[in-house]
Amino acid sequence: MTAALSIITYGKEKDIVAEFYSQDEWANLKMQVERDLDENPSDNEIYMKQAAIEVFAKSKAIANEIPALLGKTKTDRLENLIDYVGAHGKYVSITKSVTIHYPVEWLKGVEIVDTPGFNDPIVSRELRTQEFLKKADVVLMLLYAGRAFDVTDRDILFEKVRKVGVGKILVGVNKYDLLIEKESEEQIISNVEEEIRKACRERKYRDDYLIQETMRDIKPILVSANMALMAKMPLNKVYNDLDLKFHFDESCKAFGNEKQDQQQMLIDSHIGNLENAVREVIEKSKADILIKKPINHIFQLANNKIEELETSIKSDINTLKELKSPDTELEDRLDNIKKAQKRIERRIERATTELSDIFDEITESGIENMQIIVFEAKEDCVRIAGSARRNEVGTKLNSRIDRLNQMELPKAQKSFKNSFIKALNNKCEDFANEVEELLERYIEDCDEIKEAFQSAVGKGANSIKNGAESDYFDLFGSEFENKSIGMWLLLPPILIYKFMHDWREDVYNDIQDYFKLYDFRPLKEATRNRRSAYMKLLQTEATSQLLGDLVDKLTEALKSRENKEKLIKQTEHSLANNQKSLSELRSQISELKSIIN
Repeated sequence: MTAALSIITYGKEKDIVAEFYSQDEWANLKMQVERDLDENPSDNEIYMKQAAIEVFAKSKAIANEIPALLGKTKTDRLENLIDYVGAHGKYVSITKSVTIHYPVEWLKGVEIVDTPGFNDPIVSRELRTQEFLKKADVVLMLLYAGRAFDVTDRDILFEKVRKVGVGKILVGVNKYDLLIEKESEEQIISNVEEEIRKACRERKYRDDYLIQETMRDIKPILVSANMALMAKMPLNKVYNDLDLKFHFDESCKAFGNEKQDQQQMLIDSHIGNLENAVREVIEKSKADILIKKPINHIFQLANNKIEELETSIKSDINTLKELKSPDTELEDRLDNIKKAQKRIERRIERATTELSDIFDEITESGIENMQIIVFEAKEDCVRIAGSARRNEVGTKLNSRIDRLNQMELPKAQKSFKNSFIKALNNKCEDFANEVEELLERYIEDCDEIKEAFQSAVGKGANSIKNGAESDYFDLFGSEFENKSIGMWLLLPPILIYKFMHDWREDVYNDIQDYFKLYDFRPLKEATRNRRSAYMKLLQTEATSQLLGDLVDKLTEALKSRENKEKLIKQTEHSLANNQKSLSELRSQISELKSIIN
């Protein structure tokens, strides 16, 4: 549970050096906590405030020590690492980063940086994460097997990582043990590889040399960090923790480890495969990676420039076509474009309303379905409590709750996400077709404008699709992903003189208390708050501006012949320069590819 940025590197002795926040950074965090949000805050603003409140709440236990620690570093024993990086560590609330020194030869000249991720409530820590990413020669990305390579993963790899041009990417797939009873290892790997291939085939990335080259040879590495941890812990510590014991037993059962052998569990965790992949990169691939990193960075800069030039060229061609119309036609063409603009703007307004209604309808239906699923699970638990033997009730209840949290709720969520995406895509497609009809009705020879509109509407539809698949815009949030399971593994001891029905009464009460955790009111409020963010994803402002820019130029051209000729020359000059730059850039890229090959 890495909460602070951690750096692992060589040292003669095992120790850690913790760096604490500065006075200013801590003051900024307190301001985040006390800040009043606007009437309609964004999801990100809400998240940042909640995260800051959570961090600040953890600091209360060491309130007296904080003034003396801010802006300082502290050296400590490796055994105390959890105090600085664990989610519930003593100093985690004020720890900015931790450097871990470890005496193994292959760490010499190497820094392994474990980042807490993006959207950090401490802005300076997120900036530091981004700075490390820029310097990184290799990126190891851990995906969750249950939804491997979703839109959030794609954004990190295809946008954040791609833009800094790393030399190599390793992909680990964690928690594969949760799927092993339903899918083989080969199927899990195949599914992840297919998701990566599918993402690479998206139009946005299809011709991106850098993405295709970087992602081409990726081989996902399955791993279960939880199994590896339990395999390396003292067995008595595992058995004294009800939650760990439940997962230990479940893992042994899933992998046929009847003797509950920890050494076998370590092998089944595949942690060794991940360690070997990291070591191989460090020991054998260093020179290759150090060459690839600057090359990849060059290609990324080139890709960014190509996108920019292609957009400018399309705009110049559209503008020239209209400006070169005879003066007698120009006024009529401008009038028609204005009519099309007004009707398209009205259609955009209607599309936004319709999409908003679809959002409400589908999310309300999705939540209602989840409520039914939870209610049915509760009824099953009550039946189990009434019929199971005392020595079986814990296992059976855990199994039912596990099915609810690991299968039924995620399946319902996925089903409604798919319905949501399909309905919104259909609406976006209808909208694009209507806009196309309006353009054809009012504007002659409008192929370039149509193409620009289709691209803009497509981006909006794609943003909505990506939003529905991401954690940040998650339709149903992650409220149900971390419900406690294993709570009925061992029932409290019962005194001999108690009647038989009393222990069942205790279980009934536990069931009632547990299912109170599924409070859907905050979830309903959260989905309502997400509606406006979804509507922004449609990018209607960018769409409506497409004709607005053209109207402005034609209006200017109509003022005088001199204005018109001046605008034509400026646009022709711009088009020629952009086409020349694009041709030269593509030639340079082709030459660079030949050199590399």
